[in-house]
Amino acid sequence: MNALKPIVVIESDSNRTNLLVEAYSTLDFQNDLLVFYDSSTAYEHLLKNAVIPFLVISDIPMPKISGLELAEKLHTHPEFSAYFIPFVFLTGTDELPCTTNGSKSLHNHGYFEKKGNFEELRKTLDIIISYWNNR
Repeated sequence: MNALKPIVVIESDSNRTNLLVEAYSTLDFQNDLLVFYDSSTAYEHLLKNAVIPFLVISDIPMPKISGLELAEKLHTHPEFSAYFIPFVFLTGTDELPCTTNGSKSLHNHGYFEKKGNFEELRKTLDIIISYWNNR
């Protein structure tokens, strides 16, 4: 699976983060999870450590910079722009907001609603990761 590059998960709600980690642990994937509670910290970590993730799963409304802004920053930064990094939103937001330039995001590769229970979340993660694993 993409040479087992890590999957980055960005979720500001610690309970939701714990649920995501637990759901992922029940799946048959072997990628490490890099978990962050805000997009700014995730971005700084990826830059500082030259990490090219297999996949980014992020909420949209986040402290400091939104998930949408992070997607734009990653896809336009020279360190990352040479790579194809799928960026998937897992969010409770009803509508995909506009990017900073007013257009709908061209950089997201999926938009999924946060599920209310563990099994639904587990299935959603399996669908997302399996899809990008087979691309």
